[in-house]
Parts: sequence; structure tokens; C-alpha cells
Amino acid sequence: MKTIFLAALVAMLTTLASGQVVANRLEGCVDPQLLATGVGRLSDKNWNDVSSKDLVSSWPTHLESGCGDGPSPATIVGRDRVILGQIECGEVFDFDVVHTDGNETGHLRTITLHYTVSNKQEGASIAKLLAKAFGVSSSEIASIGSEDQQQFQRQDKATNVLVVVDLRLKQIGTKWSLFVATSHFPLDKGLR
Repeated sequence: MKTIFLAALVAMLTTLASGQVVANRLEGCVDPQLLATGVGRLSDKNWNDVSSKDLVSSWPTHLESGCGDGPSPATIVGRDRVILGQIECGEVFDFDVVHTDGNETGHLRTITLHYTVSNKQEGASIAKLLAKAFGVSSSEIASIGSEDQQQFQRQDKATNVLVVVDLRLKQIGTKWSLFVATSHFPLDKGLR
């Protein structure tokens, strides 16, 4: 019996040391690795080329229009875990909707992820995973969890965009809520 316990403890510590996210996910919350994969796919693209239709077809979880009834809704949402009408795990994607010559197009501007966990350590581990997917540097990722609110910025030279990643980890009742928001600001148009 002691051998099985020690083997399980060694396996857990090895997983923690390797930087993998260990979480007893709350019911309805998707695997954070799945979210990081979706974020990674978006991080590799010019967000001006990401339409709401492209997003809905490529995102790893179910999404629906949050507001806006035209061909390019202003907001797309994922409601993965909802308790008493409050989203505890979910995603919000905001688009700039542009009307040109009778055509309506939307360009992805902001992503906000909300993930609820049992403890602060799980929240910090998931924050590190998602920050890496958003392109935050390894040296900055090492500092995640040291403060309840942190912001990271980088310039994507390929697309001439300022990328801002904002992390917040907050205790709400007996659980911890992680909010990760990222925005892309085109530098050639100036900050709005």
C-alpha cells in the first residue's frame, strides 16, 4: 500500500515539476490545455483576418452570438459552466464590426477567458499555460501568481500590433476565478 502511495506521489510531483497543469476541473469547465490550443491557433494569426464565422468553426468549445444579429456579431460567447446564471467558466470574444460598401465584416479585437478553480495554485498554473499560449515570454510567465493582477505587453512585429495580456486571479467565495484578457491594438492606426 505504501508503495502505491509513494508511486502516486512521485508521479504527481514529476507532473508538477514538468510544468503541466494539474487540476480537478469543476464540472462543465473544459480542459485548460484545450483552451490553450485554441488560443495558440489564434495567436498565430492576424486578428484582422479572424471573422466571427472563422472563430466559431475553429474554437474547441461551443460558441454562440452574444450580441449583434448581422452576419458579423459584435460578441461571441462560450458558456461552459454556468451556476445560478453566472458564468464560472467561459469565453468572450469581442469584434470590431466594420460596414463598408454595404458589406459587414468583423475583426477580432479582444478575448476574455474566465476559469474557476478550487484553489489559487491551480489558477496560477492555468494562468501560466494560457499566458504562454498568448505569447507571454518565459521570464514573465515565471512571475505569474506572485500578484493577483498582472499585465504583459509585447509588440508583434510581423503584424505591427501591440498585444496586451491582462491576468487577474481573485477569490470569490470558496473558489478562485481566473480572468485572462488579451487585446490586439494595431500600431499603424494608433491606439484607440
